[in-house]
Amino acid sequence: MNSVVALSPDAEAFFSASDIEASNPRTPKLEAAEKDKNSNAKFGEIDLAEIKSPDIPIVEKLSDEGVPLLYDAFEVFPDKWRAKVAISAPFYTFYLGQPKVDGVAFLPNFNPELGISIGYKGYGLKMSQPFQILPDYESSKRGESIKEEYIFSVSLHRFAVDLYSQYYRGFYISTPLTSLNDGQPSRFAQLPDTQVHNAGINIYYSFHRESYSMEAAFSNSEFQFKSGGSPLAHIYLNRLDLNPGSQFIAGSAPGAAVRPEIFAGTFWSAGAAAGYGYTHSFRRYFLSGQAMVGIGPQYQFLNDKTGSHERFSAQVKWNSSIAFGMNRRSSYAGIQALLDSIYGQIQDGQLASSLVSTLIYYGRRF
Repeated sequence: MNSVVALSPDAEAFFSASDIEASNPRTPKLEAAEKDKNSNAKFGEIDLAEIKSPDIPIVEKLSDEGVPLLYDAFEVFPDKWRAKVAISAPFYTFYLGQPKVDGVAFLPNFNPELGISIGYKGYGLKMSQPFQILPDYESSKRGESIKEEYIFSVSLHRFAVDLYSQYYRGFYISTPLTSLNDGQPSRFAQLPDTQVHNAGINIYYSFHRESYSMEAAFSNSEFQFKSGGSPLAHIYLNRLDLNPGSQFIAGSAPGAAVRPEIFAGTFWSAGAAAGYGYTHSFRRYFLSGQAMVGIGPQYQFLNDKTGSHERFSAQVKWNSSIAFGMNRRSSYAGIQALLDSIYGQIQDGQLASSLVSTLIYYGRRF
C-alpha cells in the first residue's frame, strides 16, 4: 500500500487521492515524521497542519488492520459499497382527540417487514415491504393494510439527511392502548380505504464530529472505537395527507357501529429541534442513542362537512433513536429502535402522527 494520506469523501473534492499517491511515496523521512506528533512534516506541497480543520476531515494513520482512522476515534472502512437486510416491526398511528388521551387512534394492521438497504460511501437507500403472514382471524379482527416505505439518506461529515415517503391504506379504530388489553373486541371497527401519506426531509447536524458520528451509530459506514457524544441540531419539513375514504366496517364492541367523523386534510409542519447523541464503544461493539425535541409552525388545510378551512397552529416534534450492535471490517449487525412523532392542535383537539419501529439487521461491505 503506497498511499500515505487517505481523505474522506468531503476532502476528496479538494485533493485527488491518485495525485497524492503518485507524488508522495513513503520514505524514511515520512515514516519518522509520522511518529513525531509535533512534527510539521509536509507531504509534497500539502501541510497537514494547514489543512486539518473540522470542515475537511483527514486521515493521518491506519489501524493495525490497515483501516484508515479519522480523528483517531473512527475507523473509515475503505469498502465503498454495503448492503443490509433487516426484519422490522413498525407501529404507525395517527390520533385524533383531546390531550388527555380520550380520543380515537387509527392504526394499520401490524405486519413484520423485510427491508433492504444499499449504501455507497455516505449515501443510502432503504426499501421495505410487509410480510402478509397474519392468520385469517387477525385480518378479520383488524382488517387488512397496505404499506409502502422508501428512505434515501446522505451522510456528509457533520451533516446527515433523510428523505422519506411512507404510504398507508387500511386502518382499524381503537382507543389508546385498547388493542393491548385483554378485553379486546372480536372485531375492531375498520376503515379499509382510509389513506395516509407521510413524507418529508430531516436534516441533522453534529457540533462535535470528532467525538460523535451519526454514520457510525446508525448507518454503520464507519466504526467509532472511542466513546463520546455531541450536541445535535435538527431541522425538518413534513407533509401529512389524510384521505378518510368512504368505506366502514362496524366493530363488535358497543359504540363501534357508527363511523367516526374524519376530515380530509393536508398538514405541513416545519421547525427546528435540538438534542444530544452519544456512543459507548467496547471492543467491536457499540451502544448509541440520540434524542431531539423541537417546535415550529403547522399549516392545516381541512375539508369536513362544513366546507374547507385553512389555519396555522403550533406543533411539537420528538425524534429519538437507539442502537446496539457489532461492527467489523467486512460485516455488521445489530438492533435499532426509532420513535418519530409530530403533535399539533387541530380544531378543539389534538392530531398526532407517530411511528415506532424496531429492527434487527445484518449487513456486509464489499
